[in-house]
Amino acid sequence: MVRLVVNLTTSGREVKIVPRNKESREEKMSALQEKLVDGVKEIYESGKWAEYIAVMSKFPNYSINNCILIASQCPGASFVCGYKKWNEFNRNVMKGESGIMIFAPIKSKIKVEEPLYDSDHHPVLNEDGTQAKEQVEREFKSFRPCYVFDVSQTEGEPLPSLANQLNDSVEDYEHIKEALLSISPVPISFEDIAGNANGYYSPDAGKIVVQKDMGQLQTIKTMLHEISHATYGHGSKDDKTDKETKEVQAESTAFWVAGMLGLDTSDYSFGYIAGWSKDKEVSELKDNLELIKKTADKITSDIDSYMKEVFKHEQKSTDIDSDVEVYFTVAECSEFHSMAGYTEKIESAEEAKGIFESIPKEMYSYIPAIGIQLIDKKTGEEITQCDVINRGVANYDMLQYYSEIIENPKAMKMLGKLAELFPDIEVVGEAPALDIAEPCLAVRKKPDKFFKKIVMG
Repeated sequence: MVRLVVNLTTSGREVKIVPRNKESREEKMSALQEKLVDGVKEIYESGKWAEYIAVMSKFPNYSINNCILIASQCPGASFVCGYKKWNEFNRNVMKGESGIMIFAPIKSKIKVEEPLYDSDHHPVLNEDGTQAKEQVEREFKSFRPCYVFDVSQTEGEPLPSLANQLNDSVEDYEHIKEALLSISPVPISFEDIAGNANGYYSPDAGKIVVQKDMGQLQTIKTMLHEISHATYGHGSKDDKTDKETKEVQAESTAFWVAGMLGLDTSDYSFGYIAGWSKDKEVSELKDNLELIKKTADKITSDIDSYMKEVFKHEQKSTDIDSDVEVYFTVAECSEFHSMAGYTEKIESAEEAKGIFESIPKEMYSYIPAIGIQLIDKKTGEEITQCDVINRGVANYDMLQYYSEIIENPKAMKMLGKLAELFPDIEVVGEAPALDIAEPCLAVRKKPDKFFKKIVMG
């Protein structure tokens, strides 16, 4: 087991592999377990829990049919009540918001005639022998449509919350995020989510959606929470776990894995777990500690494995880059460079394009070209050179014969930039992508077709 340490420096990223022995890993897992249990207990013992319950108890409970109506009209609804009720929370419905229709019970009374019976339940008869009747008042229940509003449709004083949003930044955020995208059992997208949810896992659609533009720590924590749901198989046909236990499992696992990554999500996780627990004993957590620990260990190991593969590639790319310099070339005659003007060691694609476009038209019969050139740093000698753009055609198919170029991430990135500067030119093969520095782009030959493949190991 290893730990990847990434340090940002002015010269780039310093990547080191640090051994992680079994004992230190177990000690850290045990420490996180103790912190998790104690942290959730503290929520109950603080005044924060009492304040939260006092406010939440004011919200009405809706029937299952009304819950279905609310969910169908406002899928992200969380706290819902009527227009006037929101005023009690010092919040107002925002102008232009449409209400969520539900059915409210109403009671009405009506006077009806009913047969009269004596105390022995025998019919009371009139003098003419007919059944005597009496007029009684009966109460009937019926329903009428009414409108309620979700908290997302209101503004004003914030509601008390057990879970505080995490706004801290995360060191090497993009690489941790990239690792989670890679190890997730299902694809993850970042979108605007209606309501107050930070994310959700859809087992039917086989995807995870995370609210975009959140803070870095909140984003990582939410990704871990939803990845945990997917790893547990929550929501599958065979899943018999109740909602409370699912949420406690997912959030506890997210807290645990974040802790193993050196991130602290206590401010959110402890309150979230307490809010979903059925009682102050937090039985959902205690009864599932071993499963939660095992799942957290699996996700952490998956992240470790991914990081090791990234390190291998970054190390290889560093080795290649340290020995080789990459430049552009411009030749007035692509077939025989020595027959006309030839400029080498051009550092930028823009400069190469400028030189190429300044070639006099009378030289076009010599077929001018822009190429890519690799130079050995130690000897200063040319390793290889390949003309890529000539006679109005970008011939990327030629690269299959130049393994030194296609295996050099910097060279492929520079060619990607060159392709961007000539968007309308005729292309043979496939133009390299621009986002290929990490991981590197490898180009391979298939029968009659050039294709690109991202390589991670």
